[in-house]
Amino acid sequence: MGKIGKAKLAALVDQLGTLRAKIGNLKGAESLLTAQVREAMQAGELVTVEAQCFVAQLNWRSTLTIDAAKFRRKFGEEVFAACAKIDNKLAKAALPDADLAKYGGVTVAPDLRVSARK
Repeated sequence: MGKIGKAKLAALVDQLGTLRAKIGNLKGAESLLTAQVREAMQAGELVTVEAQCFVAQLNWRSTLTIDAAKFRRKFGEEVFAACAKIDNKLAKAALPDADLAKYGGVTVAPDLRVSARK
């Protein structure tokens, strides 16, 4: 997309801000409805509910949690290091960014933030 005038760009920013606000509201409403349907289906011991336009299915998902200390003892440092994933937020809480940069790479990318005017 080439250069556009200030007025057109300002209109696009307003459209984007409005759209993001609507998406946020929709996500909140979707979360509430999801919780209501899930809880009602669990209470009624239902696996499937067929409505006029949609079908809801209640599935169960398992999440495996690995004890890092046990894993390290069993498989050793080399395997542990190959499998380890560093949590950036925890690492940043422990060390300054300048120190962390020594142990990895820094990627710079544009980040567009849109906020309501006061």
